Amino acid sequence: MNKRWNDYTLEEKRAYMARVTLMDDRFMTAVLGNSKNGTQAVIRVLMGMDDIRVESVTPQSTLANLSGHSVRLDILAVDALGTRFDIEVQRDARGASLRRARYYSSMLDASQPIQNQDYDTLHDTRVIFLTQEDVLGLNQQCYRIVRMISGDQPVPFADGEQIIYVNMSMQSDTPIGHLAHDFQCSDPEKMYHSELALCVKRFKWIYEEDKMDTIEKEGTLSRQEIHDFWENHWCAEFRDAYHEGMEKGMEKGMEKGMEKGMEKGREEGREEGREEGMVKILTQFMAQTHQSAEAITAQLDISPEERGRLMDLLNALSSSASPE
Repeated sequence: MNKRWNDYTLEEKRAYMARVTLMDDRFMTAVLGNSKNGTQAVIRVLMGMDDIRVESVTPQSTLANLSGHSVRLDILAVDALGTRFDIEVQRDARGASLRRARYYSSMLDASQPIQNQDYDTLHDTRVIFLTQEDVLGLNQQCYRIVRMISGDQPVPFADGEQIIYVNMSMQSDTPIGHLAHDFQCSDPEKMYHSELALCVKRFKWIYEEDKMDTIEKEGTLSRQEIHDFWENHWCAEFRDAYHEGMEKGMEKGMEKGMEKGMEKGREEGREEGREEGMVKILTQFMAQTHQSAEAITAQLDISPEERGRLMDLLNALSSSASPE
């Protein structure tokens, strides 16, 4: 019988917290998902840029695909320039396939709104896989993949996309090597990066009264907030099943909703009925996923003319709902 986090004894909780590391995706998502500073510290090290300023962090963000497979990101961060960072922990090499990275990168693009059909407004993306093994097998600490224009003297194709693989099995005497150590270190007191260590301490020391009292409280999660967060969202036995069910339910719900909207339009013999049904569904989907109308309609397999009519209806609905 599966147990919830509250069903474990205090000794069992302490034992789990003592051994878990950031290479456990549940723990990494919980720790970084509740700390912009911690996520910012990790991104700065990986990108080698100390001036990156993270504006938002979303753990377990779902990017929906109306016509295909939706994805759930471990950590989605956005910096002050609008760059999207997807951070994934992969202990199994099969979960870090090259085409998976390509698909995740494409979903980061598809989820962004395009302003006035100006594709230059598309923000840069960084898909980052932190892997337990050297997936690419070239004995490097960090692999940065960018598109190149081939020729006698290849030059970068500056489309703003990067895919990054970090070999966490290599702990070199470099900032990234030290980060690899920290992600596999169960004791935050032995970590190199102080900001990351502080974030880990808040979760690991939740059941250690004396230790928790030594952590600076200002601007951080309280002990009760951490406990509630872990109980409600990061119970190992239920997390994967919960999110998988949410994703499948969303996809099936959208498919059925689209079918009902189309069926209603055919029954009434009016194209307006079909479009009205689709607009209602899209409006609900926008509220659930926090995506723009442009991002959602761009994923539909419909003609440009039909997409334009849907956008007009969505805009009209938005205007009529606005106060005078």
